[in-house]
Amino acid sequence: MLQIYRELPDGIRRDFTYDVTVTQGDRTEKIPVYNHTEESACNGRGSGGDHNRRFAMFAFDGTGVRVDIKVKADFDRYAVMPSAKHFKSRFRDGVISVFLDKPDYFLIRMDDEENTILSIFADDIADTSKIPDKNAPDVIWIDGWFETENGLYDLEADNKTIYMTPGSVFNVRALIKGDNIKVIGYGAVVADPFNNIYKKDVRVGGTEGKGRKIFTITGTNCTAEGMTTVDSRCYNYVVCGDNMVLRNAKALSSMMTTDGVSTYTGDGQLIEHCFLYVGDNALVYSAKNTHHKDITIGTTCCALFPQVDVHSAFSEDIHVFRSNEGILNHRYNGNATVERVANFSVKNLDSVDCPTTPWLFQCRQMGTKPKTVVFENISTCSPNGSSNPRYLWASNLVNFDNKDDGLYTSNYHVTMKNVYVDGHAGMCEEDLGVRTYGNPTPTNEMVFENDGSFTPVHRTDICLRYVAPEKIFIGRKQIFFEHAPIWEGDEIYAPAKTLLEQFNRPPKPETKTVDGVEYVKLSSLVDCGLAKSITREAKACIITPVCDGKNLLLADRGEISHFYETANWMVDLVTFCEGEKLCYQATSLRSKWAGFARMITREIKEYGEGTYRLSFKARACQKGQLRVGFEHENWKYQNVDRRYFDVDEEWRAQSFDFAATRDVLDANSILFAFCSGDEIMPSFDICDIELIKL
Repeated sequence: MLQIYRELPDGIRRDFTYDVTVTQGDRTEKIPVYNHTEESACNGRGSGGDHNRRFAMFAFDGTGVRVDIKVKADFDRYAVMPSAKHFKSRFRDGVISVFLDKPDYFLIRMDDEENTILSIFADDIADTSKIPDKNAPDVIWIDGWFETENGLYDLEADNKTIYMTPGSVFNVRALIKGDNIKVIGYGAVVADPFNNIYKKDVRVGGTEGKGRKIFTITGTNCTAEGMTTVDSRCYNYVVCGDNMVLRNAKALSSMMTTDGVSTYTGDGQLIEHCFLYVGDNALVYSAKNTHHKDITIGTTCCALFPQVDVHSAFSEDIHVFRSNEGILNHRYNGNATVERVANFSVKNLDSVDCPTTPWLFQCRQMGTKPKTVVFENISTCSPNGSSNPRYLWASNLVNFDNKDDGLYTSNYHVTMKNVYVDGHAGMCEEDLGVRTYGNPTPTNEMVFENDGSFTPVHRTDICLRYVAPEKIFIGRKQIFFEHAPIWEGDEIYAPAKTLLEQFNRPPKPETKTVDGVEYVKLSSLVDCGLAKSITREAKACIITPVCDGKNLLLADRGEISHFYETANWMVDLVTFCEGEKLCYQATSLRSKWAGFARMITREIKEYGEGTYRLSFKARACQKGQLRVGFEHENWKYQNVDRRYFDVDEEWRAQSFDFAATRDVLDANSILFAFCSGDEIMPSFDICDIELIKL
């Protein structure tokens, strides 16, 4: 049986980079791809911009299925991950086909570029006997788009069942306090309402430690399974009750402070068969007897984060495809004055799919009490083989660190059993590049074992050079369409809705309708003044847009803004209207580099090399300075051009000219940011933001 979930409401963003169909027997169905996340630079963590968390989902049982993914861009190689699960795939005529014998998660990635990732969630068919009676008094039935006025939802009663129907959106930050609670519903989405800065005041919900998390369960004997969290600006799942089960949960977020699953307190928690692609530590744990099983992880931070005292934590079958700041870190201890104990183990972990692997294990600021750590059946790769120059300094896979200003840390007993690096067994400290430093030198014990029972996981990339046909670019930015463009001899027609959204003024091009879809005749873009020229190359069409001195910034649409906080644990970004003027306000700044930014990657790539002018009006709660920066980044470099502007309590017009060179156009991430100057500014307002090409 094949189950295609009801499509999510329009408030959840779609993505047309790939077309996805699933086939079981003689039945083939198209499934939508969603990409509901904030574009961000992930605060300089070397990602070259974190813009995408694409996913598609369905359910099946019985005979196997084939998932076909049509690729619309050029690429040289692809990977189907996790490699440890040995998914069978093939490539034919621009389509990657992945074959599943049973429900599972997988993802594809092109050329090791994180922004190309597409995640597929194939769930088990829901057990109908577990679907509650909609009208029962102890059932809370979520259907369609559910939200509250203030964005928060509390459930304190015991013995309740929250059922989220497939295709529903639970647009709240939920706090589940009752005992014996069940939260179930395949295909359901929990979306963070506070990323709609035009509708919700984030100061009500708060960010990171000072606010509500997107989905928190603190009751005893609770079960949550099936949901997907998207676009969180805070921790995704917080599980703090005794005998708690979190199963088949997915988290997709790009911002900092979006930890995946956090288990701080409680005893006996099972986190099983989950997919976490987040913007901070994926699994955070300090509760007693925490068990992680079959977890697929991608993060801009750390995969496993045992925090403070850790008692009998066991993690097994962990598949890491991205982890910019190490695989396992035991290094955070608040103000680092309390001596900590720890007892945790990791079995069957693979990180061979990571383009960057700074280290396998790092500890810091945990004191001198005994700490027992076991790694067993580990497949990892050497950081010296990293494609990212930012991590070439991290030649050590194990680091016992002591900083001069931290709590002295030692007394670790670490067992390394069947640990393989680049397919070779690690049998001594030299093999793993163990680094120990501090004054005095920490005292730790490492034991190396290999019983020959483990076959390490090897990463397999499918290498080819694929050139996609019938591509349409505006400048150097490829545009992806839900419906395929029509190439008729010398004329090309592109779907009107998607194409015309790229321009910031009303056009009047020639259109025609085919099978209910409106198409634009590309040559008519020149006639109506939207394009300078339409040129054709081998398998592509390039539209050169007109620069006529008008604002290039597109207005925000939907639930997610183009503007985002640059350090969201230090600043709140809200909007307000002053007359007819829309204003952006950054408040509660705790750092001079906190503020807000906007990605302009699309604008610069579409309009090309040249000089641009950013103009705006600014004021602040007191006299001082603001710093405005133009930044661009990819795997190889980060460049910043910053200017300082005097501000006070009156609106003042400002402008900032900057050059977009060819190097800039090659960047993965291009943005401008408003922050405090060299002194912290508690609050400042910005309005009338415009970007023009001179």
